[in-house]
Amino acid sequence: MVRWTVSMLAVLFLVGPSTARADLCEKCRDGIYPAQVGPCQKCRGMTASGVFALCGKCSKNLTLCERCKAFLSGKPEDSGPSVQGIVLTQESDGKTVTVSHGLGAMISIRLSGNPTTGYSWTGGRIVGGTLTQVGTIAYEAGKPQLIGSGGTFIARFKTVKPGKSVIKLEYRRSWEKNVPAIKTFTVTVEVRK
Repeated sequence: MVRWTVSMLAVLFLVGPSTARADLCEKCRDGIYPAQVGPCQKCRGMTASGVFALCGKCSKNLTLCERCKAFLSGKPEDSGPSVQGIVLTQESDGKTVTVSHGLGAMISIRLSGNPTTGYSWTGGRIVGGTLTQVGTIAYEAGKPQLIGSGGTFIARFKTVKPGKSVIKLEYRRSWEKNVPAIKTFTVTVEVRK
């Protein structure tokens, strides 16, 4: 019988197979994956593991798990093979965006903000019936995570039928009811089959 000592375990840890480090959803987070690279399904770049679907850059841009492509919010309704990630930023404000991925395509709107000031992106009002909001608006702290430094608010939507819809978000303090928002974001989304 072999008695494992701390030094033997340390050697085994140091020379053992390396594992991939990645942004993963709750379902995939506890797994151990080989660090052998593979092709990204989005950009054909290299992933952190051969069993991953996305590289780190595409995962961050789409806010999807590198392994299974579920939204990093971990909500089960956000995951599945039909997820198509479209990311809109402040540059899309006031524009019309055409979605040709068909029904079930996912759209993420990523906007900078700082909740320590009391302001948050709210709303998710949709005019038109081609989209539905998925979950609530999430917040992702910036890196490095310094107190008061701000980060990104993420609103997610799913296409449900062809046509046009307008999404409107507002940057405001929740307790200021009769005060106009200090920023707004409006985008028209045209969904095609």
